[in-house]
Formats: sequence, C-alpha cells, structure tokens
Amino acid sequence: MAPIVHILMYVDNQLAISQITGKTSSIKANYIDIRHKRLRDLAQRGIVTTKHVSSELMLEDLMTKALDAINLEMLQSLMRFHQDLDAMKGRRREREGKKVASECASWSGRA
Repeated sequence: MAPIVHILMYVDNQLAISQITGKTSSIKANYIDIRHKRLRDLAQRGIVTTKHVSSELMLEDLMTKALDAINLEMLQSLMRFHQDLDAMKGRRREREGKKVASECASWSGRA
C-alpha cells in the first residue's frame, strides 16, 4: 500500500479556497474542469488542505510579479528563512537516520 501524502496549499484567494473545499457551489462555477474537480476530491479525502495566506506573503510573487523594494526585501528574507528551516530539517533527518542505523547495527551485533 502506498504511503498517504498530505499536501498543504498556501492560497491567497478566498474564492479559490471555498471552491476547493466545496463550500461554494454556483452556476458561475460550471467552468471548472476535471483538474479542479480532482483537487476538490483530494481535499474532501483529506489529502490536500488549504491555508489562506495574504497576498503580501506569497513567496511565488518573487518570480511572477514586479515588486517594490520593500516587498522584494521582505519576500527575500522570508525565502532565506524557509531555506534555513529546510536545511535544519535536513540535518535533523540526517542525524535521526544515523541514530537509527547505529541502533539497527547494535541489534544485529555489528556495533
């Protein structure tokens, strides 16, 4: 059985969140295609969850929008923070992996 993956989507559009979670249903939403219905299905099954993030904090804007100096610096600092956080998580996983490997070796009498 394949492991279940949980995906957290940061979205800055309240209407998009309500359409994904199935809280909005209207005639105007009939244009939604198969991909959107699949996303709604994944949300209903708990595989995908959404979290609202204000537009000012969307890191993707670094690559997609022209930003003023203040917003550019703020998003760059957020990006560095996330990179540092990912690096710390990677080091922790590496330490935990070595710990598990040494425990397995001691159980088998190889240590």
